[in-house]
This record gives sequence, structure tokens and C-alpha cells, in this order.
Amino acid sequence: MPIRAAYGTDPRQVEKILIDIACAHSMVITSSPNIDSPWVLFKDFGDSALLFELRAFITDIDCKMMVMSDINYSIAEAFHLAGIIIPFPQTDLHFRSSDIAGLNPAK
Repeated sequence: MPIRAAYGTDPRQVEKILIDIACAHSMVITSSPNIDSPWVLFKDFGDSALLFELRAFITDIDCKMMVMSDINYSIAEAFHLAGIIIPFPQTDLHFRSSDIAGLNPAK
């Protein structure tokens, strides 16, 4: 599951929250000698966010979408309580007055 967090967020705090949430879900496998427990990848410094990925194995692949939805609700709530912002992509445009047609008196 991809997760984004605002720049300035403590990556280790994000990791802990995500692991705690995954381990709390009844369908996520957390203790098996043959299967890894949930883990978090800090994938990249994106254009407008820190990019993470939560990885976990579940007991029934047919329930994947339900488990992802449950976990997303939990992430939204936990991030809100922790003051972690989930950013959206942004682009800033800067115009000079001479770039705008009709505003440059020399033309």
C-alpha cells in the first residue's frame, strides 16, 4: 500500500504507526515462521511528499480490498491524531507581468 506524508514528518513515526495498524488488523499475518511480519519501505523523497509503502501478508487474498480499506481508514485516523498531513501534489506557477499577453506595453 502506498502512503504519503508531508515533508517535515518524522519517518520513524510514520513507520511505527503503519506497523502498529497493520499488526492490529485481524487478517494480517504477524507471527509465522515462514512469512514476514508487516514492514514499511521508505521509498523516496517525492515532489511534494515523503513516499512510503506498507507491505504485509494477509490470510485471504480474496479480502485484499477490504483489508486495504480498513487499513486506510485506520491510517487516516492515526495520522490525524498524530498531526501528520497527507499531502496532495502541488505545482506553483510564477508569472511575470511581461509574460501575460496584453500587459506588456512594449508589444
